[in-house]
Amino acid sequence: MKDSKRVLVALVEDKFGVLNRVVSLFRRRGINIVSSTIGPTHEYNRSRMALVVEAENVDDIEQVRKQLEKLVYVIRAQDITGDNYIARELALIHVWATPENRTKIFQIAEIFRANIVDVAPNQLIIEITGDEDTIDSFQDLMKDFHIIEMARTGRVVLTRCRDMRPLIDKRALIGRVRIVLDEFVSEYHRIQVTKQKTHNQETQYDTFRKRLKNIYERFGLIKQEFSIASKEIAPHFLASVSSISKTFEDLNTVLDIDLVAEAGKSKFDKTVAKIHTDVQNYLQQEMWIHYAEL
Repeated sequence: MKDSKRVLVALVEDKFGVLNRVVSLFRRRGINIVSSTIGPTHEYNRSRMALVVEAENVDDIEQVRKQLEKLVYVIRAQDITGDNYIARELALIHVWATPENRTKIFQIAEIFRANIVDVAPNQLIIEITGDEDTIDSFQDLMKDFHIIEMARTGRVVLTRCRDMRPLIDKRALIGRVRIVLDEFVSEYHRIQVTKQKTHNQETQYDTFRKRLKNIYERFGLIKQEFSIASKEIAPHFLASVSSISKTFEDLNTVLDIDLVAEAGKSKFDKTVAKIHTDVQNYLQQEMWIHYAEL
């Protein structure tokens, strides 16, 4: 029988709700998630997600992968099913261990290089790490001693060293720059309208500043991706992103400014207005209008 399981990994920004957005995408497509793991990486504010899903049609998975990369907080998504990768799972198994069978359990655990992590007069908790087949085999053997309860993680996967290569979708990467620029313009227009309708400007300014800070941080992460994929991206796009980066550094200078004083508020308004003009100019450039034709 052909294995219908597919393995996908995604690098995401560590933001509230990102896991729910990813899972919802699979739910809408009617694709069952067999297991999922997510945890922080070595890079600040980034998490790595590994998903094992069931799908008979490979095209469906490819469609979902492309849609994943369009999500705002998803940096990249890959289907590594056909790649040479290392996969590990961890399981904690709580079993009955009588004086008569305890030695046999120890012997089996030693064969599988499992560890005894907790002991009671008639019980043991065993920790085992390995691939899916190893965990399944050990679990089947422990059933003879009666499993009380069991906890098991999903797969944690990494492609092997010789398979490491740039896998960044340059079109999606450039598209995320366009999204960030569009969001900045939308936030700027929103605060201008709000200032005309309410007298409680301090609260509105604080909310506006938080949203701008989020935009600034997201652009910083995208800029790192550009540096990784620099050889695959046209020089004029790299030059433009470098200019945008300098513009956004001006934004960073006013994100922590005191908005209670009128002088601080005035400096904030002037700086943000100038950045808005620069961003509008970027968006009117031909390459950012037709970036999807790359």
